[in-house]
Amino acid sequence: GHYDCYLDPTIPTAPYVGTGIYEATVRNVVLQPTTITIVPPSGPVISGTPAPFLIHVTSADGSTPDGLVTVNAIGGGSAEARLRGGQASVYLISRTPGEVAVRAFFTTNGVWQGAVSDLATMNVISVPHRRAVRH
Repeated sequence: GHYDCYLDPTIPTAPYVGTGIYEATVRNVVLQPTTITIVPPSGPVISGTPAPFLIHVTSADGSTPDGLVTVNAIGGGSAEARLRGGQASVYLISRTPGEVAVRAFFTTNGVWQGAVSDLATMNVISVPHRRAVRH
């Protein structure tokens, strides 16, 4: 067969399988470095209740990153949210009382590099169970 459009040998193209001939220009893109920061809850969190974390992602070139953030508690518990305007609120539930280490991850299919935050901690407390008293 014949191509239905002009092929410029100086521009790499990629073929796609389908019912027709599809072409796309292929070029290398430099992924922009990103930095992720995690802001844990300011006070203690009751075991089993959602703890709010604010996540900020910035890029070296000043563009606004788009992607997914995941917050993991070391020893169990994970939550994720979509990044909007370089920020996300993530609510993580931990059932382990004590100081729990937490880390955030940024992933994207865009023009930014993924990133991993420094460790943060949240103080998880347990509430004593109360029993009903008969009168």
